[in-house]
Amino acid sequence: DEEIAYLCGLISSDGIWRVRSRRQLIFVNTELALHDRVAEILRIHFDYSPKRHLNAKHYETILPQGKTPNCLKDCYTTYINSRFIRDALLEVQGRILEMPSYIIGAWLKGISDRDGCIRLESTMPQVILSAWNRRENQRIRDALLRIGIVTNLSPAARAGRDGRIFITGVEHLQRFWSRVHSD
Repeated sequence: DEEIAYLCGLISSDGIWRVRSRRQLIFVNTELALHDRVAEILRIHFDYSPKRHLNAKHYETILPQGKTPNCLKDCYTTYINSRFIRDALLEVQGRILEMPSYIIGAWLKGISDRDGCIRLESTMPQVILSAWNRRENQRIRDALLRIGIVTNLSPAARAGRDGRIFITGVEHLQRFWSRVHSD
């Protein structure tokens, strides 16, 4: 189902698949609409209502720029405490590249809705996805290739210093728009 693949994409981009309890999935994000969508999919497909919590803000944390933050958005965590759901979603996630292209497109939409950026500059339009974990980055690249979108691997990405995936070129952008398009 496309909604299950979409949910797996969201968790892949902004969640935690493997936790010690072996029965829990976690989704962390600042966008309440995405948390609502996670809850809706779980209600429809599993008759399950996850728990959502507002996370504490940590103004004392040093950012990569070497400063502390001036302001922080509210960030929420949705907890999915069901071993059955965790196992089912892990099975889909593990086989995503074997799925039909429309299912892969739905999974990529979940990735894109959280970790995607669309630049509509007239001189060089592009879509940027990101995954800093090498295995996940390669899985996204493989999924894009399965739906006919070729990406390159920069030397920095090959060395593990850049997790961004750039989709450029009119043909590949049109394919992304028609097969993945993110809201």
